[in-house]
Amino acid sequence: MPLWSRRWPFLGYSIEAAPLDSGVYALWKDDKLIYIGVSEESSMSIRSGLLEHFRQSEGKHIPMPDHYSWEVAADPQKRKFEMLEQFRDLHGKLPLLNAHSSPTQGYDEPS
Repeated sequence: MPLWSRRWPFLGYSIEAAPLDSGVYALWKDDKLIYIGVSEESSMSIRSGLLEHFRQSEGKHIPMPDHYSWEVAADPQKRKFEMLEQFRDLHGKLPLLNAHSSPTQGYDEPS
């Protein structure tokens, strides 16, 4: 499923239904893409990445996403890089929370 197509509420019960596959996920706030994340290890799933972000977002002074979307990918890191490039080409910047990530978290070019 393409990352940009369908969105689900960024709520615990909804995240529990996210896939156990590796891939990329997007976090949305008020119809704006604010983060592109990745399940970085083969043992990490889209669901576990979303749950980790959900737990980390609570109580912090960052925009709390209201929706998420996802895409299964054979090479999640490469796909994330492609999506960040596409977003930057369209908007001249990275999504809000990717722009505030360290380079190792958000924007390393795949090998």
